[in-house]
Amino acid sequence: MSQQLESEIVSDWLALRASTANDKNLSEHLNLISKNVRLLGVPDFDVIDYDNWARQCKADVASNALKDVAYEGADILSAAEKRIIFQTLETVRANDGTTLSNRLEIVIEKESDGQWRVIEERVLA
Repeated sequence: MSQQLESEIVSDWLALRASTANDKNLSEHLNLISKNVRLLGVPDFDVIDYDNWARQCKADVASNALKDVAYEGADILSAAEKRIIFQTLETVRANDGTTLSNRLEIVIEKESDGQWRVIEERVLA
């Protein structure tokens, strides 16, 4: 896979992740998350799985907690035909006025249906 193609896949995936969150399109947003996902590095949690992630997304939509989310940059660390590992800066603004910015390491994988989904995400210190 060429570096240009890797960059396009990551850029398109991040744009879709942001737009589905910002549009409160829960089903499309959750379609970007593998059923086998592991989210690491969240304070007070060892590992967050798909069910917990989905439950939190649903609660955020129901309570209208999210104002918007944005991603800045994408530094590709490793890539193969069906897996890309990259880092990005995520900024989440809530409707209560709080803003959280975290550097993330994300592993996306092309699953059997052809969709790229996050299989592992780590919040970096």
